[in-house]
Amino acid sequence: MKLLFISIVFVSVLLIILGVIWASGPAERITAPNRLQEYPAIQRLESKDTFSVLTYNVGYFSGMTNNLPLERSEAFFKENLESGLKTLWTIKPDILGLQEVDFGSSRSFNYNQQDTIAVRLGYKYAYQSINWNKRYVPFPYWPPSLQFGRLLSGQSIISHYQINPIHTITLQRPENQHFFRDKFYIDRLLQIAEVKLGNHLVVVMNVHMEAYDQATRVDQAAQVLEVYEKYASSSPVLLIGDFNSAFDSEDAMELIMKGSHIASALLPDQSNHTYSSLKPEEQIDHILYNSNFIEKVSAEVVSTAGQVSDHLPVVMNFKFVK
Repeated sequence: MKLLFISIVFVSVLLIILGVIWASGPAERITAPNRLQEYPAIQRLESKDTFSVLTYNVGYFSGMTNNLPLERSEAFFKENLESGLKTLWTIKPDILGLQEVDFGSSRSFNYNQQDTIAVRLGYKYAYQSINWNKRYVPFPYWPPSLQFGRLLSGQSIISHYQINPIHTITLQRPENQHFFRDKFYIDRLLQIAEVKLGNHLVVVMNVHMEAYDQATRVDQAAQVLEVYEKYASSSPVLLIGDFNSAFDSEDAMELIMKGSHIASALLPDQSNHTYSSLKPEEQIDHILYNSNFIEKVSAEVVSTAGQVSDHLPVVMNFKFVK
């Protein structure tokens, strides 16, 4: 009897491990997780000297239900996506840096949200980087009927202007994670691309940093700062994204703001909080730039975006110093 019990336990554990390995495998075999997409937009680029950039963690357009064990309908996602499109259409940013974009996931009814945004709003280029490619994500843990399932998600840099991808860096992962969490961890990325705005090539860095482990986030900040410094003295740089860090903490932003000529589009202020969209209490989404090449014209948190995501977008209008 004891041997039978041990055998049952062994087989059960083995099946669980094999199940986790299968589920954490890729939903799609993708040879190029970082790729430039071109869309059939008709380009009518006007000559101008002031441009705009927007960063937005869209949270796969799940609103304030993000990561909660709640049943959500396809109509709910369509309504949020349509509302998000209206906001972006009103602003008409030249460059978008998006985080938590689904490229065809069960949790958001298999819409390719990047394609929808680019096509509906007439953008020509999108640099896509996938950071979550899993056959089945068993989260939320209960009930199983509400689990994410098949996932294909990541970040995007979208523009009317020519995008030249440089590189996407997978940032450091938390150390000593348990087996299950490590298998389903969302890779944190730093996208780097050049965008040709008129006669200027601007380096756009779109980042989504660790949310839960502060030590890892600070280490990631050091990686991001190193890349920023590589370009800051010779090129215009826009460093944008969800940093999961506020200015007033001994955290990632404290380190990043030590960069050469680095400036923030928005100062630390309650009116500039971006999270959560329902009750903004933290300023964790940022637009940073190097002031030796870029001059801010205006900037704001787009509070009118509402709760289509749990974050609010930030937009900045800018021009080039030289």
